[in-house]
Amino acid sequence: MFLCYVEKKAKAGKRRRTNPEVPFAAALEKIVNKLSAVQEYWPFCKPVSSKDVPDYYNLIKFSMDLQTMKDNIRKHKYETRQQFTEHVNLIVNNCITYNGFNSELTKTAQRMLEMSNKEINQNSQALEKLEHEINPLLGDDPQAALSFLCRKSIERMKAVPNSWPFHFPVSSKKLPDYRMIITKPMDLQTM
Repeated sequence: MFLCYVEKKAKAGKRRRTNPEVPFAAALEKIVNKLSAVQEYWPFCKPVSSKDVPDYYNLIKFSMDLQTMKDNIRKHKYETRQQFTEHVNLIVNNCITYNGFNSELTKTAQRMLEMSNKEINQNSQALEKLEHEINPLLGDDPQAALSFLCRKSIERMKAVPNSWPFHFPVSSKKLPDYRMIITKPMDLQTM
């Protein structure tokens, strides 16, 4: 029988450990707020309007801006510094594609990237620790990695359409003869 490692419950009276996505998101949001302090950052704060710049989306297939990044942070879409940095890079690359390498807007976008990299480097250890807590596969603890994979697998199984009968143990009150037929019952909650 395959058993997953189950995280220990917090002892009574002790504070529960917070979800690592929350402090990670807070750290990333702090970086985005610092990017907003870059002089002349305003063209990058919201998605480009196709009304204001009609041909923008003909050239730019994957747009990015600081507001979209903040939304991604709040939805916990970033699990790593690399994912976050890729979006800052996307802002720069889109700016180069649309405005040219020597544009003042491109220089501003590059300053934002430099500031982002500086902030990430300064907080590298704390961010790395949070990344490993969010995704134990990035760390060195095989037991935590196995537990993470089990939880993710169970979440996916629960998402399968019409899987609800397998989410919880079968009620012996509703089906009294079930345990006479099924001697080793199993369900996703028990797993």
